[in-house]
Amino acid sequence: MTICFALLLTAAVVSASSSAPTLSFGEPNRSISGEIVVPVLLDVAGAADVAAWSISIRADESMIGGVTVQGARDVPPSFETTARDKSTVTYLAWWQQNAADGVIHIADIHLAPDVAPGAEGRIDFDRGLTTLSDAGGLHARSAANGELQFASQGRRRARR
Repeated sequence: MTICFALLLTAAVVSASSSAPTLSFGEPNRSISGEIVVPVLLDVAGAADVAAWSISIRADESMIGGVTVQGARDVPPSFETTARDKSTVTYLAWWQQNAADGVIHIADIHLAPDVAPGAEGRIDFDRGLTTLSDAGGLHARSAANGELQFASQGRRRARR
């Protein structure tokens, strides 16, 4: 039996000519425990000074209680913490080294297994709160200053 959960992953459209770092969602999947796991990917785009990030994830109010964000196992941060409010979960992480160039898997969004099969939900980046930074916090990259972009994603299905 296949159980589907439609997940609408959204972000702003990226300009193909830009060399700014880009955040995107990877392909969602179901873990053995039943959670839906959505990778958060960062295309560093030559911005080798990136050593910290604050990723703010918005979700439908009906599912925000079941959303957690944590560091990716293959790139463990030196420090991480999470805060939440009524419609947003914010994940703050810092590395002891700068990001390597290329696309890296920096975090995972976990959606609790009690989300009803066949239900639909929306998760996206909060562009106003999501930022990247250098190790000292002196250079911030954000959508507001044009130094951070978000890849456009469509509806994805995670299967169990």
